[in-house]
Amino acid sequence: MSTANLNDLVTYTILVGNQPVLTAADELPQVLHVVDVQIESSLNKIPIATLTIADGNPYEQDFELSSSGLLAPGKFIEIKLGYNGNNATVFKGLVTANGHQIQDAQSLLVVTCKHETVRMTIAKNSRHYAEMKDSDIAEQLLTESGINDYDVMATDVTHEQLLQYQVSDWDFMMTRLDVNGLYYSVDGGKIVIQRTDVDGPSLLTLAYGNNIVSFDATIDARVQTSEVVGYAWNPAVQDITESEGAEGSFAYAGAQSAGELASIMDRPLEIRLPGSMETQTLQLLTNARKTKQSLSKIKGKVRFAGESIVIPGSFLTLSGLGDQFNGKVFVSGVHHEFGEGSWMTEATLGGDEVFFSEQLFPEHPVSFTGQYVATQGLHVGVVTDIIDPAGQGRIKIRLPIVSMADDGIFARLTTLDAGDSRGTFFMPEVGDEVIVGFLGDDPNYPVILGMLHSGAKPAPLVAAEANDEKGYVSRSGITILIHDGDKRVSIETPGGRKLVLDDANSLCKVEDAKGNKLVLDDSGITISAAKDLVLKATASISLSAPQLDIKANAAAKLSASGSLSIESSGIAEIKGSVVKIN
Repeated sequence: MSTANLNDLVTYTILVGNQPVLTAADELPQVLHVVDVQIESSLNKIPIATLTIADGNPYEQDFELSSSGLLAPGKFIEIKLGYNGNNATVFKGLVTANGHQIQDAQSLLVVTCKHETVRMTIAKNSRHYAEMKDSDIAEQLLTESGINDYDVMATDVTHEQLLQYQVSDWDFMMTRLDVNGLYYSVDGGKIVIQRTDVDGPSLLTLAYGNNIVSFDATIDARVQTSEVVGYAWNPAVQDITESEGAEGSFAYAGAQSAGELASIMDRPLEIRLPGSMETQTLQLLTNARKTKQSLSKIKGKVRFAGESIVIPGSFLTLSGLGDQFNGKVFVSGVHHEFGEGSWMTEATLGGDEVFFSEQLFPEHPVSFTGQYVATQGLHVGVVTDIIDPAGQGRIKIRLPIVSMADDGIFARLTTLDAGDSRGTFFMPEVGDEVIVGFLGDDPNYPVILGMLHSGAKPAPLVAAEANDEKGYVSRSGITILIHDGDKRVSIETPGGRKLVLDDANSLCKVEDAKGNKLVLDDSGITISAAKDLVLKATASISLSAPQLDIKANAAAKLSASGSLSIESSGIAEIKGSVVKIN
């Protein structure tokens, strides 16, 4: 219930200092003429405050307050609003900008302030994350930004790997929180990251004809879909993983429930991911999208006398507005406006039914899946490991542009042919340079498209203008070469063992480094042995030719363990200086 009434005196306190923790000693002098204070705070957005203070003297040609540095960028600031001196914090942050305005004979100092999480938006960063939950990542990023006053709800899934590439810590954190159904808000300077308590209490009742100053809201059936279904490819089982978002049972304002509105259009919303996603993660994703739709059933704004208890993520109760809008409504944003003794609060009703990533990249189809798409194009990787503990045949690669120290992330490897226990098998070596693409431009789905030579790691063959040679050289020096000019194929080992198939010289040749050789050419077959030539068979050896010539330069011997028969259909002639028979 509202604590304000017509007789209450609006009061304020502004603290400014050099340290995050401010005390009464840091209070801005009340003698300053604060013309206007605007404070904007919304879910998943960084709170901002703008102070307009009278300053500047044309006769002295100076802006005394501005020149004093009291409200200079870098100062910590806290703004409290209330009634009758009972003030509560509605903003804490940093002074980020000063501006001077001169208009209608009035000179002003405009002070822009933002919550400390603004530090997370300044730089675009790249890094790998391994075996971490999204809540752990959020806490790490907040802490690294010098923010310690936060409460982050723990998430369930531990990710094997995640990649942040060329994206601010803020945008990366928000996309990770968003797909878990978590919302970022600030309550009195403290960051609160949690799922919306859909059964949370209503903090304030606003009635038409009583404390509603203005109201403008809409119920739109187009925001609701009959179901939210997610699809992702599961390479481990070679099938699609499917998950349907849980239907909420929210007792919110309006004569028609979100489900009833969804039945009007009766169309499902399908989220199709280009890469793989674990079933549990996909379920969280679809649940988050379905919840977003339900919280967006009523969208609009309601304005009333200033209240500090209303914060983003809370609930209000509306009455006197008819069946379509009476009841509990969700607050996604709060705007405080203070000036000249007046304080008004405007609450934004209903949230965004789309993912955070869709607001960043509205034209990119993958942003519809809630994933951050900042890895367009191809990237260079360096192999750090070829053993996949998950048994999925992936290769671990480091993206040097992200980090030269981390081991990196696992990527799938394309190959010339791949199937069940068949295909080509060419694994890169640790330290090799590879070219990497990403399914759907999503940095969490890397694929190695090929390997690269360079001046530091040159190709094993030297390019020639004729471009006749193609081939493969292994790490140990095993060489397979194709020469188009000679129509020749050769296979050679580092030990000098070689097989040549040569159309230009009409031959097939097998040889080794010892001089042993087998040649098949137009003249026939020639077998050359550097030492002994042994022919052995377990059954028989047959020699057949129109003419057979067996010659030994020294002794020759023909023997048989059994019978021996020498037979000729013509003349049989045995010659020797001496012929002995028996």
